[in-house]
Amino acid sequence: MIGKEGVTEALIAAADAALLTHELIKVKILSEAPVERQEAAEALAAGTRAVVAQVLGRTVLLYRRHPKKPKIELPRRIEPRKSRARVVSNSGLLLEIRVRAVRDQPP
Repeated sequence: MIGKEGVTEALIAAADAALLTHELIKVKILSEAPVERQEAAEALAAGTRAVVAQVLGRTVLLYRRHPKKPKIELPRRIEPRKSRARVVSNSGLLLEIRVRAVRDQPP
């Protein structure tokens, strides 16, 4: 929890240990915290080398992949691929249609 002292070294150390164990953690920001929610989230993420996954209300969700045994598998990236298809209409006109296909890209 981020309290009236804000983001401290002890809080960063505790969050760092929790991220090593769990990869994804929630941290509550109390109403008497001296910093704004987004500022606290960014400071804690920078101190723990994590990513802010979400700030919802007064709760911050942090993610950091485990260096050896990741528990959470993120989905692969999907990028659009452009291709063309030719279609002949009933009247004999040649039409060219752009088709957007999706292909998987490795992360």
